Amino acid sequence: MTHQFRAMNPNEVRDARLALGLTQHELAVLLRMGGDGKRSVRRWEAGDREISGPASVAIEALLTGWRPSKPQYQHREGPPQQAEGPPFVVPPFTLTVIEESNND
Repeated sequence: MTHQFRAMNPNEVRDARLALGLTQHELAVLLRMGGDGKRSVRRWEAGDREISGPASVAIEALLTGWRPSKPQYQHREGPPQQAEGPPFVVPPFTLTVIEESNND
């Protein structure tokens, strides 16, 4: 059994963003895409750039209600210290794989 992943197309990216009630900038911030994130989202929606698999999965997870937790950063004086555990915890979510049937 082979599972094939299909990245979201431009219309699906835009529809998902609008369904989430987010601007392009807000989606980029939520996905922690950095300074050029809004430009990448704009390019995905225009079809100028294909959305990556991880970004597509993250958007689909957002549509199910999942939200990333905020990293907990603490400013400390002195040299850097080894952090205890991960900087943030991603709660589990269920990803449903839909297989297409070629039984014509």
